[in-house]
This record gives sequence, structure tokens and C-alpha cells, in this order.
Amino acid sequence: MKLSQVREDVIETSKKLLYSGLVARTWGNVSRRLDGNHFVITPSGRDYESLRREDIVIMNISDGRSWGTVRPSSEKGVHLAGYRDCDDVGFIIHTHQTEASVISAYEKAFELPVEGIASLEPIPCAAYGFPGTAELSDNVAAAFDKGRCRVVLMAHHGAVCFGREGLETLRIASELEVFCTLFIRRAFERYIGRPSRMDDPVYELLLSDQGAAMPRTVVPLLNSERQGAAVIFHLRDGSSALMDELLEERPEGTEIAIHRAIYESRPDIGAIRHSVTPATVAVSALGGPLGAYLDDFAQINGVTMEEADLTAESVAAALGNRHGVLLTANGALCCGKTAADAEAHAIVTEKNARTRMFAPLFPDRPLNTLDPDDGERMRRFYLESYAARFDER
Repeated sequence: MKLSQVREDVIETSKKLLYSGLVARTWGNVSRRLDGNHFVITPSGRDYESLRREDIVIMNISDGRSWGTVRPSSEKGVHLAGYRDCDDVGFIIHTHQTEASVISAYEKAFELPVEGIASLEPIPCAAYGFPGTAELSDNVAAAFDKGRCRVVLMAHHGAVCFGREGLETLRIASELEVFCTLFIRRAFERYIGRPSRMDDPVYELLLSDQGAAMPRTVVPLLNSERQGAAVIFHLRDGSSALMDELLEERPEGTEIAIHRAIYESRPDIGAIRHSVTPATVAVSALGGPLGAYLDDFAQINGVTMEEADLTAESVAAALGNRHGVLLTANGALCCGKTAADAEAHAIVTEKNARTRMFAPLFPDRPLNTLDPDDGERMRRFYLESYAARFDER
């Protein structure tokens, strides 16, 4: 097949992956084998929807070198290992999909919750390696069965899926998420000692055994973003208002004071989102800081999300040099340079919170936070390299 068509296949699959919800923003990467000694891969830090054929990078399988001036995905080594060791692999997709990432944090192989699904057996978990390093690609290569490359979980990170062509590999990634969801559900059923129901208050049940409860009400703190010298608040009725306009109606209301304190103490922050998704609210009811169980959370937030009460002084102090604050029984404030950054932060916070909340379901799988040194390294990489490249686009 011509190079142009192979590159186009990677672009189309990347877009389908984005639309499927298995990746967000520029997270994850896609590649396709070109011939016996070459494959092509998505570039580093590029928006999937704006990819052009010339952005898709050619890589040598024999020596790992890339062609041209475009920087290939930082996870190129994982893809290289797949093509090098598995002759039948023609397509590889790496994702940070939610439930597979949650299970990866428990650092053990994933047993399928149903029988007869040969396409996804086995599902090992590779030992943690810092993203983009030879350690990670070596760990992935050591984890998969070279005769049956299909899926490998990557501890504290996500998953990599191997297939013959794009649609098959997308199907494998989608099936993986379904089976991870079912795996968690089966663990919950063992935990409560009965079949689960659609109306089961999952987080209420998990919290009750830890001496906590889901809050009956959550104080809405709104979302906001800077626009030049002004701050725009997005109100609960769907409208927007300038901070100065709101101050005329409710001088220094709780939410206004908190947002003002963040913007004044952190000029690098341009948007704030109040996340009240279920797991985030549940983990905020536990009390205490939220550690980093997934490396994308450490990357975008910092190695811990500290707890604060609903005062401007407490929130500003708890935020420090991080990008998020856990509010006591009230969700979390997720911050970013842009509204898209704040939304991305809310996504990884919910995923990290799910990981923490499901710990009681897996007593045989101890849950550990990411090594602080690795977490800090991830954070520096994001602030100094990835975020800077993303903002330039």
C-alpha cells in the first residue's frame, strides 16, 4: 500500500478513536506498519482533528530512527516493540481510556470477567516505566506474549492494543473498556455479596465502610475563565457574566471570592472548573489529600490534590503551585491555562478519583500512589515541554 494511504489510515483511525471517547485532547497515539522495516506513527502533542498526511512520522523498526523533522509520539518505543516482536501486528493504538487506566493502577494482570473472548486473552500488566523511556517499552515487551500480542495494560498509565488493521484494533480497545467495566462491576458484586442493580448507590456504599457519606448537597462554585483583564463566570442557567457585574449583585459571594483568590495568586491560571462528577465528589467526602494513582493526573495537577474548606484563604493555600484543590465534601476545583486545560484536568481528576474509590473492591490488589519522584518528573515535563507545545498550536 502507498505511503499516502497508510498515513491517511492512521489519521482516520485517530479521529475515530477521538470520537469514540477512548482518548481526549492529544492523549494516546496511533501507528500502522508500512512494510517489513517501517511503520508510521502520530506526532507528539498534535490535535487529532488537525492532522495532515505530512504530520504522520515514518519510523525504522530496525534502529528506531525517525524520518523528517516532525517529532514522533513520545511512546514510539512501545509501538516499535510491538512491530519488532509480533509479525502479525499491523496496527497499534495506545490509549488512556478510563476503566483500563483505573485497573492498570493495581499493577496486576487483568482476568477477563467472561469466558470465550479469545481476541483479548491474555491481558497482562506491564511494570511501570516513565512515559517515553526505554524502560517502559522494555516493560511492555516483557509483558506481552510474543505469539499473541493483543492488549497490555501499562501500570498507572493506560493500555496499548495491537491488531492487524485499524478497525480491528479500535474494536479491541472498545472491547477492553467494556470488559474492564464488567470486571469492576463483578468486584463490586463480590463486595456487596449480591448481584448489582442499576440504582445501586455505588459510592455511598463504598464510603459507608470508610466512615464517610456522599454529601446530600453540593455548593456550586461556578466555572470561570480570564478574557484579557476581565474574568467571565459561566452561570448555572447557561448564561455568562463579568465578575464586575456579579459583584454588583452579590458583593464578594463565596464563589467570587474563591475564584478571585486563585486568579490573583496564580497568574498562570486562566480558567477554573468546579468538578462535581460522582467519583470526584465521593473522594472529596473521604477527607484528606488525593494522591496521584495515575501519571496523567500527576502530570496535569501535581503529585497531590490538597483539601480545602470553602473559603478563599483556604483554597489559595491548598492550591499552592498545583492546579487543583479538593473541596471538603464538595468536589474539586480544576484549573488550567485555558478552558480546555481545565476540562482536561477535570477528566483526569475523575479518573484518578475512581481509582482511589474502587480500592476496597480489590483487597488482593494493593493500590499504591505513583512514586513521588516520577510524579514530579511528569509534572515538570508537562509544564516545560508538553503544555508549551500544545499552547503554541
